[in-house]
Amino acid sequence: MDNLPSGWQSAKLGDYIKSAQNGFGRRPNGTESGPIVLRLADVSNRKIDLSNSRQVAMSMSEYEKYKIERGDILFVRVNGSHDFVARSIPVDKDYENVVFNDHLIRVKLKNGLSAQFLNELTNTPYIRSKLLAFIPPAAGGQLTINQESLAQLKIPIPPLPEQRKITEILSTWENTIIETERLIEKLKERQSGLMQRLLTGQVRFTEFSGKWREVQIGKLVKEVKRPIEWDDDATYNLISVRRRSGGLFLREQRKGSEIKTKGMKIAVAGDFLISKMQVVHGASGLTTQKFNGMHISGSYISLVTRDPKSLDIRFFDLLSRTPYFYRLTYLSSYGVHIEKMTFNLKDFLKRTIRIPTSIEEQEKIVAIFEVIEKEIKIEEQKLQALKQQKTGLLQKLLTGQIRVKV
Repeated sequence: MDNLPSGWQSAKLGDYIKSAQNGFGRRPNGTESGPIVLRLADVSNRKIDLSNSRQVAMSMSEYEKYKIERGDILFVRVNGSHDFVARSIPVDKDYENVVFNDHLIRVKLKNGLSAQFLNELTNTPYIRSKLLAFIPPAAGGQLTINQESLAQLKIPIPPLPEQRKITEILSTWENTIIETERLIEKLKERQSGLMQRLLTGQVRFTEFSGKWREVQIGKLVKEVKRPIEWDDDATYNLISVRRRSGGLFLREQRKGSEIKTKGMKIAVAGDFLISKMQVVHGASGLTTQKFNGMHISGSYISLVTRDPKSLDIRFFDLLSRTPYFYRLTYLSSYGVHIEKMTFNLKDFLKRTIRIPTSIEEQEKIVAIFEVIEKEIKIEEQKLQALKQQKTGLLQKLLTGQIRVKV
């Protein structure tokens, strides 16, 4: 990084490392008593989370060697993903009775370099690229960084008061991001709880009475096929459905001449799509107006309601996100391995679901969930904007484009 701001210096990280070591090598078996051992699973979001931790038996001398302390910074030493290996996790509070395992490197810093500042710095794209350049090609699917590579990393270092002010500013943004993530999680929990109660009839709106009816799926929906007239010169918008009821997405745009399998169908808003190969993983969902007229392959089934006065297809889409619906699709699939199971539509259409007799009740339930989903979408958009803003601010602060007053 050239042309450093006044007062900054460029130095190797090793000049500021007091000590660095790999963690404790033996794996906990889940039945031991002793210190909590920090594993990759406990730092998967670049934060320490001990909610599913395990203990490991060790001597007092080993504990003293491997215990983590406030001010330490941990680096992921080994992982199968370029996104995760060499990521840093600061130890920003006191922990009692916690050690770290050998998938991590623990670094203690000398005075003059803040662990919080180093954490922000090493997770910027520029410094990340320099770190990843130290990592040799994967052997056995694992990527590894070592202490020597960390020590060779060249970084820009502002004066310590400026480091602290920069991390203080960035932590304010991070706290807002964390609060937004928690709000989204609460909204999703609320949605899940309502789904369990409203979609099973456990909770009813006061204006509706009468029992829900159990009906064969085939009496509510039917398959439609809209094959296209193939044109090698035409451009096709190919859509797919994500697993776990994740909704539709535009997979790619390709010219007809580039597509080997020429069987293609049109999806229309209101179609309920089922992936024959992935539905056991929740790959089904409603075609919204956004995807109207786009294209699906022959591996998808399109269902529409037989009678809009008996079934709101949006209510059917809500049902598709429930464990009961997942089980129905599993029972209607065949194959020796879950990743290779194929969906049997005829069998599925013979199975039954419970729905409100009144279309008005179905519509009201749909309306409730549409409000919640809109709230979630607004907060997710806000979260994305906050992350982008923090990234931009991070770049300017950590390159000195914006100077802070200390």
